[in-house]
Amino acid sequence: MNNLESGSSSDTKKTLRYMQVAAIGAMILIGVVVYTFLRAPIGAGVITDTFPTVSVPPPYRQALPHFEYQNGDTHLKPADLQGSWTLLSFWSMSCPPCLKEMPDLDQFNEDWSGPELSIRTVNEDTAEMSEAIRQFLADNDIQLAVYYDVNGELKNAFDVHEFPRHFLISPKGEIVWTEKGAFNWTSPESQKSLLAIMEREGTPTDGDTPDDL
Repeated sequence: MNNLESGSSSDTKKTLRYMQVAAIGAMILIGVVVYTFLRAPIGAGVITDTFPTVSVPPPYRQALPHFEYQNGDTHLKPADLQGSWTLLSFWSMSCPPCLKEMPDLDQFNEDWSGPELSIRTVNEDTAEMSEAIRQFLADNDIQLAVYYDVNGELKNAFDVHEFPRHFLISPKGEIVWTEKGAFNWTSPESQKSLLAIMEREGTPTDGDTPDDL
């Protein structure tokens, strides 16, 4: 009887030891995964699906809204978006598609070979997120202009409720294309579509630019 009890006790100890080793191994594995995630650039690998390319929609035209943006020494008003083409893109750190799209949008800016086009982005996070935003931009080497709309003036003026949101503004100061959602900006098709929209609008002549809105 004692031999049976001794054997049972030994088996129990071995089982407990195996369980402890397995638990420690699992904890190490979880730690490695968490460490790898925290070390990765913000937004890296968030989305693997391919975004759609920009398409040419039916003709669309809307006047710019009234706004007067100021953040420190940075100012923006409707007149600043006239005279050349502007792509205005709203985004947020809380929006995974935005984080995936931003590096592609930056590459699109470098590859663009059409008419003069200024790409300006508007971030809609709180002031407390400023350091994380700048770190994200630095980690991904994004050189695009960023307006920090911490009080929501631009978001409200353009009636933006979802991110990302894009507006193509003509040299005349009119919105001629707007879409919600992220796009595959590195695709040649997206560049062709924007060019087609621009060609449809034509080139403004002297006196075509509207007065400051």
